[in-house]
This record gives sequence, C-alpha cells and structure tokens, in this order.
Amino acid sequence: MDNTSSSPLMIDRLSVSYPGRKSAALDAVSWHIKPGTLNAVIGPNGAGKSTLLKAALELIPGRSGKALFWGRPLREVRRKLAYVPQRSAIDWNFPVSALDVVTMGLYAGIGWLRPVRKAHKERALEAMARLGIEDLAASQIGALSGGQQQRVFIARALLQDADLYMMDEPFAGVDSVTEAKIFEILQALKQAGKTAVIVHHDLSSVERQFDTALLLNGRTIAQGPVKTVLAKDNLTAAYGSGRLLAL
Repeated sequence: MDNTSSSPLMIDRLSVSYPGRKSAALDAVSWHIKPGTLNAVIGPNGAGKSTLLKAALELIPGRSGKALFWGRPLREVRRKLAYVPQRSAIDWNFPVSALDVVTMGLYAGIGWLRPVRKAHKERALEAMARLGIEDLAASQIGALSGGQQQRVFIARALLQDADLYMMDEPFAGVDSVTEAKIFEILQALKQAGKTAVIVHHDLSSVERQFDTALLLNGRTIAQGPVKTVLAKDNLTAAYGSGRLLAL
C-alpha cells in the first residue's frame, strides 16, 4: 500500500478465527486510512467490526496479517493511540468515580505508582466539561446512565491527547443529545488534524458525519468514500436484501 508511514492505520490482510467457529471472524481484511479523517467501520451484527479493532490493537490474536500505525508496530506508538471499548466490555461495578476514570487518561504520563495531583484533576475536569459532565465528577461510574458512562470514557480518551482515536460503538445506547455531543467532539478532533476510527451501526448518519467507511461482513465488502461504500449493491451484499429493507 502507498504512503504507509503517513497512514495512522494500515491493516494488511488481517484474519482472525475464534475457537469453535467454522468460518473466520475476519478473512484477509485490508484497509488504510488518511490522517485527519473520520472513518466508520460498518456492517451487520457479527460482521467482525469490533474484532477488527481488537485485533489491530492486539487485544485478541490475529491468525495472519498485520496492522501498522504510521508504518510502525503498535508497541512503538502506543501512546499516540486512544481506545474507547464497548460499554458491554467494562465492569461498571468497579468502585471508582467518574473523575477517577477520566484521570486514568493521564496515567501514561503520570505513572501508575505516582500520585494524582490537583493539576491532573483539573485537566480531567476540563475534559469532562467539554462533554457536559463535569457535575458528575464525584458520581460512582456504575451509577451513571449509559450515555453518561460513554461520555466519561470519551473524556478519558480526549485527555490522552492522542493522534488516533479508535472507538467501538460509542453511540450504542446513548440519547440524541449525547450522540450530537460526541459527533461535535469528533469533528473538533478532525479539525485539529486528529484521526478517528469508529465502529458504527447507524447507516443514516454515516454519510453526514464520516469521510470514509469500511463495510464488513467477515470480509471486506467495500471501502472508500462513504457515498461509494453505501451503494445499494454493497449494502445488499453485506446485509442481504431482506435485512436491508429493515434498516
């Protein structure tokens, strides 16, 4: 692929298999994105969208293929990335406050065994204010609504001041106000030259909000400019004609 060193994420024939499954969860998926863009990963349930992010971030093993970030392996550039996992993957019973969770975004710089100082908490509160949740700082994370929890984890990611943000369904289960706020943040990141890869399920907002898309169903169905990817033939190949009518 061209411009490997400038691409924040280059995925090259990445395949993933899960025990007990006859078919691959991902089959030789390749994709590369440009800096300063918003990129959606779309497809039906079970298409491998979350698997793609997790495999690229080495949270699960790949069977073959690779992912590079600015042409380099993850271990060399980890601090330039921020990851927002699915809400369902988080233990919300863990006894920490919303402010504690957001402050974790600074731990790479603070160090895990060093004290969190007033200045660190002030920066965390500033990130929370961007998402309108500074008044929830003292609340236990598990006591918050789904939308509030999602805002907390996005605030944590913002505090990392990353160059590449990878978010796994940040809009799942959130209200329209939270969705609008998250999209506002994403557009601000883009204007600042940052890049984002978002697993997304709402096709109606993809064309309005994203620059490119990767359409998956275990394999690559289409990739490129959103309007091209959302062509009817591509969507039918991914979702099937019957399921497409229900979208």
